[in-house]
Amino acid sequence: MNDKITEIVEELYENARRFLKEDDILDATADLSPIEVNKVISRLQSMGVIVDADIEKATKQKPKKTATNSNKKSPVAATTFEMLNIPVGTELTFTMDKSIKSFTFDNKNKIKLSDGSVLSISRAARRLNRQMGYADCPRQGPTYWMLDGKTLWEIRQQIDVEHE
Repeated sequence: MNDKITEIVEELYENARRFLKEDDILDATADLSPIEVNKVISRLQSMGVIVDADIEKATKQKPKKTATNSNKKSPVAATTFEMLNIPVGTELTFTMDKSIKSFTFDNKNKIKLSDGSVLSISRAARRLNRQMGYADCPRQGPTYWMLDGKTLWEIRQQIDVEHE
């Protein structure tokens, strides 16, 4: 492999190792279950890494804007608890650690964590990820908080489809 490909592969495995919280470094022969592979791919994509089946094409560049599938609607407005029909005081679960709970604080996007801090769902996800040892970077809050086993993002998509 050339140096660039080697660098990309090493970064992908390092990110996978940190995501899966394994102490041993993954190597190219590591067997991951399909669920683990999907989690790693989703996590890497949320970090802006493009994961291609052909590792030589994997890059750290941001995805280029392309024509979207008309069946998939991208949300125009920010996701709010009001649009998701989630009342104030509803318990949400953090996707990265199911033992972490929060409660909706307003009808927009603020939650109250167990330490008493009130943050947006995105800022809370960023803080919790940083505390768990992940990179300190912006997070898409709706993908990190769940209600009844569904992420807020999944609930948003379902509502968007119903209103098409």
